[in-house]
Amino acid sequence: MLTFVTLIHLFLAVVLIVFVLLQDSKGGGAAGMFGGGSSNTLFGSTGGADFLTKMTRYIAIGFALSCLTLAYITSTPEKSLMDDYVPPAATDTPPATIPGTADAPAAKETSKKETVPSTDTAPSSKEKKDQKKK
Repeated sequence: MLTFVTLIHLFLAVVLIVFVLLQDSKGGGAAGMFGGGSSNTLFGSTGGADFLTKMTRYIAIGFALSCLTLAYITSTPEKSLMDDYVPPAATDTPPATIPGTADAPAAKETSKKETVPSTDTAPSSKEKKDQKKK
């Protein structure tokens, strides 16, 4: 539906541009193409200007309606595929590891953590200066 209304909207936009460019501010734009401004032209002496004016008006109304229709269609929220998605339940089993490699890095990490002194027990630089003064 959105694609169809968009195509209609684009078609109306192009036709509206053409009709506006065919018109002349003095009313002789399209009449000049059909043999000058005389009374024996295709649309008569002022018929071309009246025809283009009326058609421009109707096309502009259609363009405005297609704008409103597109605005309404795109403003209504569409249901997403992810709205009803339920993630799978997490399992309690650990991920598979290669035998013999999973224990070695864990042991190294724990030994490093134990040897690093905590920052809470180390005296601050201000306390060190105070101790040196005494």
